Amino acid sequence: MGDLPLPWLNQQAGVYNPLLYVGLSQRMFDAAADDINVVIGPPISGDIDATVNLLDHSGDVSLMRVVIEVRDAGDVVVRSAQITPESTTINHPFENLMPGTYSVKAVAPKWLSKTVNGIEVVAAQITPVVVNLPNGDADGDNAITNADLDLTTANLDEVGN
Repeated sequence: MGDLPLPWLNQQAGVYNPLLYVGLSQRMFDAAADDINVVIGPPISGDIDATVNLLDHSGDVSLMRVVIEVRDAGDVVVRSAQITPESTTINHPFENLMPGTYSVKAVAPKWLSKTVNGIEVVAAQITPVVVNLPNGDADGDNAITNADLDLTTANLDEVGN
């Protein structure tokens, strides 16, 4: 067999038996398999380094869950993370994405969800993305309206246990 570039393998260059590589037994085949010469090539994937800022918040954020999604050009979620933040700034890497155009969506309770579109991922590069989530969605409908103001006003000066 000829050289087979497998840059996604974390291996040393060399000669490998494909039956051992996929965990199959040699006894399953009548003929001996050819060895594959693995050639380590340049990286074929890129990364997105997502930063989500929870704006206008001064309380404890450690009790909430923030969801960050990476979506491909067809709006299919290809990666996601649910994060319990330690602060109002959340950094999360999404590694080994195929080159192409993506969007990053961030969702957190009481903040408006936001999507950043048109993110170009290039092989062997890290693409930074910043998503700023405005605070104030008290009723969870992803809009800041009079209903949010009414809910906030009705509970003004209330203290929880």
